[in-house]
Amino acid sequence: MVFITGDRDEKSFKQYFGKMPWLALPYSSTDINEELEKQYDIQGIPCLLIVDKKGKILKKDARDDVQGKGEGALAIFEELCKV
Repeated sequence: MVFITGDRDEKSFKQYFGKMPWLALPYSSTDINEELEKQYDIQGIPCLLIVDKKGKILKKDARDDVQGKGEGALAIFEELCKV
């Protein structure tokens, strides 16, 4: 899992990301962030996508799974990644 921020300033990014146990794209990487937003047609935040090693979207609405199933969503994501 890699966090890509939509925060408006670096202070907000650090406060929010400081609570997360995974990797993040640095706040200063705005060009990469914008490129990913376009590539994956990100319309709002938060957004959770499951992508394979080649960047193909396996599940676009993964956030709904997390909200509805909590940790149970991991089994869904693991199954998607086996393909």
